[in-house]
Amino acid sequence: MSKHTATIHEDEIFSSIAYKELLKKKTAFEYYKSNGASDRILDLVSMNARSYGCFAEKFIRSHFGMEYPSNTEHDAILLDRSIELKAPRMGATGKYFIQHIKPYHDFQYILISLLLFNGYSSFILTKTQAMQLLSDQRGEGYFIYHRDLEEHATVIENADELRNFIKKHRTKSWVLND
Repeated sequence: MSKHTATIHEDEIFSSIAYKELLKKKTAFEYYKSNGASDRILDLVSMNARSYGCFAEKFIRSHFGMEYPSNTEHDAILLDRSIELKAPRMGATGKYFIQHIKPYHDFQYILISLLLFNGYSSFILTKTQAMQLLSDQRGEGYFIYHRDLEEHATVIENADELRNFIKKHRTKSWVLND
């Protein structure tokens, strides 16, 4: 026998207005599915955030030919420059954001790979660009909304474009003899 006795019966819960409103809300999974995402993409959508983030970080680093990070303040290195990787998934309305950006961390670029219905769309910001777009995340760093990313970021279609962006936008380093 249970130590706890229900003080609100399940019939009352499931007949409530709050529960009926909950059932009407569309989920990110439903959004992707209704837009033709494959079962494999839906598997990525339904993964918990930590597992998905680990997968996406490894995949994106490998796909673009980047090296492993030199410390925990960034996720990859390319052409001796540190890169923060973000792989957002769209929410129930198709909107997205990147989060947990910490300006004091050691990165020079943010490479974003947005999970679409049929793959990733990648784009990049310099740290300087990103700092102008930040919104406070109340103790968890900062985030950047999708509308700002779409307006300010540069689309990256392949590893060559990523390398060219970094070469064009990197600051000179006397240590690295650029």
